[in-house]
Amino acid sequence: MKKLIRLLNQAEQHLDNLRDYRGSDHRQVREEIQKFFTVENQIRALSNVRNRLEKIALSSFESNLSRYSQMACLILARSGWPGSASIVLKGACQSTGAIMPLLHLAPSSETISALETEIARQQEKDSPEIAVYALVEALTRQRSAEVIPTVLSYIQGNSDWWGCASILSQLVTLMPEPGLLVAQEIEQQSQGTLSLTALGLRAVYQSQDAYEHLLSQVGKNNAEEETIYFWLGNIPRQESLDRLLPALNHPSEDIRLKVLTSLSLFGDRQVYRHIIPLLSDASIDVVEQATGTLWDWLDEDLQEFEKSCKFKTEVSLMSESQSEFEKIARARLETMEPNRRYCGKQLYLPIRHLHQIESGILPRYHWYQWVATTGIYKPFREWGDLLDNFTALDELIGWYQQNAAQFEVGYYYYHGRKCSARL
Repeated sequence: MKKLIRLLNQAEQHLDNLRDYRGSDHRQVREEIQKFFTVENQIRALSNVRNRLEKIALSSFESNLSRYSQMACLILARSGWPGSASIVLKGACQSTGAIMPLLHLAPSSETISALETEIARQQEKDSPEIAVYALVEALTRQRSAEVIPTVLSYIQGNSDWWGCASILSQLVTLMPEPGLLVAQEIEQQSQGTLSLTALGLRAVYQSQDAYEHLLSQVGKNNAEEETIYFWLGNIPRQESLDRLLPALNHPSEDIRLKVLTSLSLFGDRQVYRHIIPLLSDASIDVVEQATGTLWDWLDEDLQEFEKSCKFKTEVSLMSESQSEFEKIARARLETMEPNRRYCGKQLYLPIRHLHQIESGILPRYHWYQWVATTGIYKPFREWGDLLDNFTALDELIGWYQQNAAQFEVGYYYYHGRKCSARL
C-alpha cells in the first residue's frame, strides 16, 4: 500500500504542476502530461491494485486514506476496468471521490449504462447526491451516439438554458457530426441562449448560411447580445470584426470584457486602435484586461518603458505611464497594414492556435477559432482538459505541419478558404 500511496502522490503532483504551468511554455505542459501517464502506468502495473484503489476510493472521511480518494477514483475512471464506473459513481455519491473523476470515465457501453441509470436515479431525488448536470456532462464525454437520446431529453426538459447550452457545446465538440445534427434540431425547437448557441456552433463548424444568420442577429435580440457576441468572437473574419468593435463601448461591463477577450485573438490593427481608449474605461476590470492585451502585443517595444513605468494596481498604469504606453501603442499602429492579422510585429499565421491550447491559454476561444479558420477538427473537450485532449492535439499538430504552407500569413480564413471580401 505504501508504494501505491507514493505513486498517487506523484500523480497528484503532476496534475498540480499542469495547473501551475497554464499559460507557460507548452513543452512544460507536455512534459508533465507524459510524467502523469508514466506514473499512471506504474500504478496499473502493481499487483492487486484494483482492489486497493477501490478501498481508497470508497474510504470514509475519518480514514487516513480519504485524502487520496479523488486520485484513486481518477485512476479507476481512466482504467476502463469492468465495474470501475460503479465504484467511481459510489465515490462521487459519498463525496470522497468528488465529481472530477466522472468526467474521465473511459468510454464503454457498461459506463454509459451505469451513467444513464444514475441519471434516472438522481432525477427522482429531491436532493440529488450528484448534480444531474455533472452526470449528463460525464455522459457526453463517452463520445458515443448511444448517449444522444438521453442528452437530448435532458436538454429539452431543462429550464437552465445556460447549463443546457454548455452541454450542447460539449456534445458538438466531442462528437461533431452527430452533435451538429442535434444542434440543428435544438436551434429550430428552442429560443434564446440555447437556440443561439446551436446557431453559433453550426457557424463555427459547418455552415456559411449559419454564419450569415448569426451576423444578422446583431441589434435584433438585445436580451441575448452576450451569446451573439461570444460566437461572433469565435469566428475571426472581418465581418465579425465590424459587429464586435462597437460592442467595446457597450454599457455592460461583462460584454465589454468578453468582446475584448475575443478580439485580442484577432490581431487586427482596428482591434488595437479600439482597445487603446479602454485604458480609461470606467471598469477597472476592463482597464486591466485592456492593459494586459496591449502589453502582450507591444512586448518587443516595452523594454525601456518597463524600467520606469509605474502601476496604480497590479496591472493598470499610473496616468503618466499610461500616456507613454498609449504613445508606444499608437506608434506601433502606424507600422501595421489594414485588414491584416498580426502577432506582435509579425503578420499572423492564422492556424497558430494549437500551442496556446496546449499550454492552457483560453482553450475554448482558441479551439473555436481554429475550427472556424481551418474547418479541421477532432473530438475535443472544450474546457481545456489536457489529459483528454492530448491525442487530438497531437493529430492536429501533424495536420498543421503538413498544411501550414497553404495559409498566407496575415489573412482571414474561414473553413480553409481565404476571406477576400465582406458580406
